[in-house]
Amino acid sequence: MVLSGPHADPCFPCDGRAPCAKEGASPGKSRAMKVAFALAEFLPYLLNRAGVKIGLSFSRDIDSFGVTLPMWRVMVALWESGDQRLGDLAARTSIDFSTLSRLLVNLQHKDYIVRRRSGLDGRALSQFRLA
Repeated sequence: MVLSGPHADPCFPCDGRAPCAKEGASPGKSRAMKVAFALAEFLPYLLNRAGVKIGLSFSRDIDSFGVTLPMWRVMVALWESGDQRLGDLAARTSIDFSTLSRLLVNLQHKDYIVRRRSGLDGRALSQFRLA
């Protein structure tokens, strides 16, 4: 990231109160900070790209089992922790409720999971476990 003005730190923008030696500006004058942003050097972007590539590669490996990556995440969460309610499973897998509900229906139709009423709390909708 390249900045114009006296500051090399993007967390300390030039606000016009201090003189700018490079530009010869006087205090009190407002100056716009020019920032050159390089997406290819932005760490969160690079991490996301790496994660997507790893996910796509792994998806190809599990495709022959008729399972998507989110389905695999759900099954691993159930394998690790046993019976879980929908809210717990959503939190554990970081999958939103509506998407998770559809995934669970698909997994149930493929006989990968079993859905049953919670015996502990009559108000609880269901618990899920591996078949």
